[in-house]
Formats: sequence, structure tokens, C-alpha cells
Amino acid sequence: MDGEDIFELLGNSQTFLGTLATLAVLCIFHNDNNFIYKILETVRTDFEEEINKLRTHIRFGNIMKTAEYKLLMFYVNDPRSDFNKKQEGTKLLTEIARVQQELQFKYGVPLETKGDTQFERIEKAKEQVIAPLYTFGLCVLIFIFDELLRMPQIKCNDFLCSTLVAFIAISFFYWIWVWRRFIVVFYFHTQKDKKSEGTDGENNTKQNMGYMSALRDFASIFGISIIICILLFGLASLTDLEPLPYQSHLFKISIFSLIILNGFLLPFFMPYICYRSIYRKAQKEVEASQTEIAGQEHRLKEQIKSFCEKINIPD
Repeated sequence: MDGEDIFELLGNSQTFLGTLATLAVLCIFHNDNNFIYKILETVRTDFEEEINKLRTHIRFGNIMKTAEYKLLMFYVNDPRSDFNKKQEGTKLLTEIARVQQELQFKYGVPLETKGDTQFERIEKAKEQVIAPLYTFGLCVLIFIFDELLRMPQIKCNDFLCSTLVAFIAISFFYWIWVWRRFIVVFYFHTQKDKKSEGTDGENNTKQNMGYMSALRDFASIFGISIIICILLFGLASLTDLEPLPYQSHLFKISIFSLIILNGFLLPFFMPYICYRSIYRKAQKEVEASQTEIAGQEHRLKEQIKSFCEKINIPD
């Protein structure tokens, strides 16, 4: 690549990149202008409603509607009943109350309360705001490099292009690591339970720290890219090693893939996948509760039936 030539980095793709940069700005803040946030808010509400419906299926009370249970209650409360049998019946009622309380404590806690805490963590995760911010910074950086490469006075086109290629490559690996960590924490629920609520000031502070973290990482990766290219070009001047290759069509595919994936698709699909995992977990909890409740009710019904067969109702 001749450094004295005017080189166009984007060519006719400037308008498209400008549109993506504008959309990325809208997604930086959690407000009504953030279309990704608003869609996910609707998705979250739908999942919460479905979890609330699942909770209505958790019931432990069928045993108290049986004729045997009513007979047991009558016998225990009847003063004419045999004392020893009454004691046995009282113990059985105590066992029923204990099992009911245990199951109520285990499964009666609203599922949406458990899910809501996790929903809040996902919604306020910093990745959803720093990804668009990083993407916007990338768009600005590409525009700057595009203008620099158009200037005939700039004599280091090879170095500029190589730096940008290195920055894009490192950014890909960096965001693979970031989103992998997001999935590990929120999809597999490895984060320890803690209240997600906070004052507006605390939440704003956390969000501002997320922005600073994104800007710091952006600057660090850019600095590393420059250092890598300095070393490569220094090595190339001493050996036959070629600088980082630049191919216009491959470069455009890479930058637009990174921008669209990291700026828009992943900030939507990653939280969506985690929201769905909460719903699936709630479904499994309901299935487990129904199985355990059915087993406990069957066991207690058999005990009540056996007791009722041994007693004689006083005339």
C-alpha cells in the first residue's frame, strides 16, 4: 500500500456506519429511546406473567378434602373417642400439618420473587450498556482512521491499517470473553444471591462505573494494538516478516460483523436467553413440587385410610 496515495477505508459504507453509530448511541442508556431495552422489558414482563401462572399449580390441600381426613378430624375432636386411638390420630394430624408447612415453605415462596431478583440483575448488568458504548467508540475510531487515510500528508497508511486490524481482532476475543462470562453468571446462575435493589444514586454510580470500565478497556485495547504493530513493524524492518495483512472486503466484513453483533444482537439475545433460563428453571421447580406433593399426599392418605379402618365411631 503506497503511503502517498489517498486511501479510502470505508468507501461507500460511510453512511451505513453512521447509521449504526447513531443506533448504538440510543442503546447506551436505559431509557425509552433504547429500543433493545424496551423490547427486553416487554419480554421480561411476559416471562414474569408466565412464572406467576406456574405458581398457581402448586397446591397442597387435596388431602383435606377427602372423607377419610374429615372422619379423622371428627374422631380426634369427639370426646367419646378411645384415648389411645385419639392420641394416634392427633399425631397423624400433627404429621400432616408438619408436611404441609414444610412443603409450603419449600414451594410456597412465590417463584416470581426468586426470578425477579435474577431478572433485576440481568436487566442492570453492565454488559448491556458497555457493549453499545464500546461499539459507538469503535465507529468513531473507524471514522477517524478513514479521514486520516484520506489525507495525502499521512505517510503511514500501512501502520494505521495494521493497527485497526489488530484492534478489531483483539476486540473480537475480548467480547467473546465478556459475553461468555455473562452467560456463566446469569444463565448458569453462578452469582451469589444478594439484593439487586438500590437507590437511584447507587444505580447511577454503578452505571457510570460501567461506562468508565468500557472506556478504559477500549483505550487499553487500542494501546495494545499500537504496541503490537510497533513491534511487528520493527521486526519486519529487520526480517522478511510482512505487516498485518489488510484486505478491504475482509476488513469491512469484520468491522460490521463486530458492530452488529456486539452493538445490537448480543445485547438482546444474551439477556433473552438468560430470561428464558429463569422461566425454564421455574417450570422445573413446579414439576418437582408437583411430584413431591403428590408423593407426600399419597403416603399420608394411606396412613389416614389405615387409621380409619382401625377405629370405631362412637354411637
